Amino acid sequence: MYTPGMSAYRLPAPDLPIFAWERKGMAWFYAPGYLAAVPQEERRQIEIELNQEEPQTQLAAALCAHAVAAENARRELFSTPYRPVCLTIYLNNRCNLGCDYCYAMAAPAQSLRRSADRVSLRAVVKAAKLVAENCRAGQAPFTLVLHGGGEPTLDWRLADQILDMVEQVAEDNHLPVFRYIATNGVMPPDVADWLIERFDLIGLSCDGPPQIQNAQRPLKFPTGSAPFVERLAHMARQAGKPVQIRATLTRCSMFCQEEIAEYLCRTLGPQEIRVEPVYQGGRAGAQSSLETGMVETYVAQFMQARRVAAGYGVNWGSASTRLGSVYGPYCHIFRGVLNLVPGDRATACFRISQFDVHADQRAMIGWPDRQTEAYFLDETRLQDLRQKLTPLPERCTNCFNQYHCTQGCPDRCPVDAPGEPFSPAADFRCQLQIGLVLALMDELVPDPETNRIYTATLEAHRSGWQ
Repeated sequence: MYTPGMSAYRLPAPDLPIFAWERKGMAWFYAPGYLAAVPQEERRQIEIELNQEEPQTQLAAALCAHAVAAENARRELFSTPYRPVCLTIYLNNRCNLGCDYCYAMAAPAQSLRRSADRVSLRAVVKAAKLVAENCRAGQAPFTLVLHGGGEPTLDWRLADQILDMVEQVAEDNHLPVFRYIATNGVMPPDVADWLIERFDLIGLSCDGPPQIQNAQRPLKFPTGSAPFVERLAHMARQAGKPVQIRATLTRCSMFCQEEIAEYLCRTLGPQEIRVEPVYQGGRAGAQSSLETGMVETYVAQFMQARRVAAGYGVNWGSASTRLGSVYGPYCHIFRGVLNLVPGDRATACFRISQFDVHADQRAMIGWPDRQTEAYFLDETRLQDLRQKLTPLPERCTNCFNQYHCTQGCPDRCPVDAPGEPFSPAADFRCQLQIGLVLALMDELVPDPETNRIYTATLEAHRSGWQ
């Protein structure tokens, strides 16, 4: 298992993000988006070639070109102003499940009836107009996401009104609309019919077969939550509506990834499966949390499950590392997302699911103007956040994965403790991302053969990385 600083190093001569290490009996060179594996006896010659002002060989030139492109992409990421083209709405903080690892700690369905515990229609319209203006200026489609917090379908009538209003704003601006909802699947059949009719893509949370699903995502019914999930997936499949599964892996279920993949593919029939380890916070405790010593097993299980899913034509992936693109901190100010939470505030962090006067206000970046039809963005706070999040953590500077990962988030926010050592949870996620990347790269590089060079442009494999 690779750890930062153990064997990989950043080549200093070209002053570009080009990294080298030994793996599978070969010398590996990596620039963001481009991997080369060569016989070890050719390693020194390639390093000399990279020292030249204008590399002559195709391999060295490709490494330099991808490194330059990555540097330019990173500068663009951090310099591009915040102009959201996606409106994400947390309708409420109520939930009909009691997931034992929920970071949001959503309240029961019958609670939280104060006005501040919902998003208001007035705020939605104001926010939609702001997003539509950005979409029109950037020639981008309008993306609407309903998320939680809680379970959005508990307020499906409000959601229906929001859909109508957003669609009207988009139509007024001559924009197409893409509609996505994240749901736990627990709802009456008539609500399921509504959901399938109104959304373009359904994000369905399911942790695996009934014995895992019902244990980790319990419902206070004798049947558990699994039958509801299966019913919604079946209804969507019958209607030809695509489903994306989100599965959370815990300390126990990480050993069952192959079984989980088989069940999800065979029974639910999704287009894609995204798996993530437990986020720290909320209800997540020792019974669900994962540790750094589990990384090797997690990765091995992940790759076995990936092969099972591939047999069904389904991608089994993780959102933690995105090798197909240059990524940065997992913060909405870099993602072009305007995230509305109950109380009508906009937050930069997806982990904050409600406006609370006692919450950390640094993440609150916008609110509806009371006197006008505008939605106000706090440019001073946005700039402050960007300045704090832009510097790369010191321990990341020599890591080959630094251009693709989320820098420990969501288990550690660089704003909270800049320059401080990673927490155990963040350290686990860091090592896991590296381990997964190397395992996915291994799929492209066969065992060494004499006088052979293997190269791969990772953009071509983008769907497999994300």
